[in-house]
Amino acid sequence: MWQPASQPYPNRLDRHGGMWQPVPVYPPGRQPHGVPMPRGAPMLPPVYQQKPPVYIRASAPVCCGICCSLCLIISYVALIPIVEWVSFALLYFGDSYHDPRECTEFTFNAFDGGVLNGISCNFGVESNNRRPVIVFGGNAMDMYDTAQHMPKMLPQGESWQAFSMSMPGRQYAGGRDVQTSPEEAIREANALLEYVWTQTGQKAVIFGWSLGSSLATGLAATATQEHVRCLLVGNPFSSFRELALRLTAYLAAPWYYMLPEWPTADWAAQVTAPTIVFSSLDDSLIPVWMHTQVFERSAATRKMLVERHAPHMGFRAFIDAADSVLEICDPPARPIPNP
Repeated sequence: MWQPASQPYPNRLDRHGGMWQPVPVYPPGRQPHGVPMPRGAPMLPPVYQQKPPVYIRASAPVCCGICCSLCLIISYVALIPIVEWVSFALLYFGDSYHDPRECTEFTFNAFDGGVLNGISCNFGVESNNRRPVIVFGGNAMDMYDTAQHMPKMLPQGESWQAFSMSMPGRQYAGGRDVQTSPEEAIREANALLEYVWTQTGQKAVIFGWSLGSSLATGLAATATQEHVRCLLVGNPFSSFRELALRLTAYLAAPWYYMLPEWPTADWAAQVTAPTIVFSSLDDSLIPVWMHTQVFERSAATRKMLVERHAPHMGFRAFIDAADSVLEICDPPARPIPNP
């Protein structure tokens, strides 16, 4: 038997700069272990160097980027219900005050066939022909304290019948047991305006403050214009989404489109009824420039901006401007042309 031999190549470098390795040499026509090769079979090439295995490695920055992206996505999705709950609780704070006092409670029909609660209070001088006014308070006011306090800003030398309803939601006394939303609130407000028109046969003054100013503006924008005498709004925000970004130092920006919109400025651009905007210059909740923006966006040809140094809920500072309501809401009669 033949023995495989090794033939070293001392002092010789291969093409990669390494030393030649001993290569077994087989007799011609034979394979390893002395097995004869088939006739015409190619000769086995000499093996000079074995190639190292190839490994696929991911760099550390790529791994960190993927992990961070997954963490951000998971955190974003996990925080969605928390953001929705916090925004809902802050926007629709609720009010359990339930004392009608000298006012009268009543019910009226919603457009979907349901029954809604309302309240009516008389203000000003005694008269059999009172001016109807619909009032909406802030996010922490239900229909009871709204109807008892807000009409005091109206001219007391006139005779008023104030109508109000609570914001929809069980957190408001007298509110309908449904999910609170701008769409539901405007539908119920339109039902109240229809009730007032049926009961009085007169155009109604629509008056809202803070969150109620947005509801009042939305009502004036969507209602039958023949049923609206004028619009009064106090310390309005241009949009709740924009206000939420400002109050949270833009931390709520990733969830911007999940917040209730309440686009007061956009609704004001659709209101042609005479409009008054009351602006508290010391408002620490809603920026004063939002009050001004709503006023500027109003499409009313007769409008007025009334500014006073007062806090956000400082109604009393505007009592001296009550006569402006008659000036804007009751335009002077057209002169009769001479025959």
